[in-house]
Amino acid sequence: MSNPFLNHLHKTKKLDVVLGNSNAGITLIEMLVVSVIIAILSAIAVPNVLGMFNFGRVKEGIAQVEGGFKEAQRQAIRLGKQCRVTINAANNTITAQTVEATPRNCLLSERKLNDNLEISTNDAIITFGSKGNPDNDPASVYIVYMTGGTLEQRCLVIAPGLGIMRTGDYDGDPTDIPNLDANNCS
Repeated sequence: MSNPFLNHLHKTKKLDVVLGNSNAGITLIEMLVVSVIIAILSAIAVPNVLGMFNFGRVKEGIAQVEGGFKEAQRQAIRLGKQCRVTINAANNTITAQTVEATPRNCLLSERKLNDNLEISTNDAIITFGSKGNPDNDPASVYIVYMTGGTLEQRCLVIAPGLGIMRTGDYDGDPTDIPNLDANNCS
């Protein structure tokens, strides 16, 4: 009782391959083809992965800036005192202090952006009143971007009056500080 399918596989020597009894290996050309395919896929994937990594860093940086402002705004309301927040673009730090003499600070800790991030602003010092309203007029614009010419730019706009904050992507030149415009933050 022979199986015609197994007989056919045995005659064509494919039964040994199916059962794993083959001594056949892979050729050098097959290895080169696979290596070239892997190299092409890597060349396509690596820039995309680096772009996502840079976008994540910029997003984290703008979140630190926004968090610092919101914390100072809350502390001003909680303490019933003015809180001044200073952006030091030279060393990428965000610090705060109360305007009135008090031992308490408006920020629980100083915030520092990553080394490869830069911050640009048209308002380096902003003061939140005891009701949380800022002293800025016009709107304050803060842009966090990567050094090295990448296109990742995120912005934070603080509206005058109520101090409502919004973030978005910045479409202008972050180094043109006199012309930073809240309308470019979308």
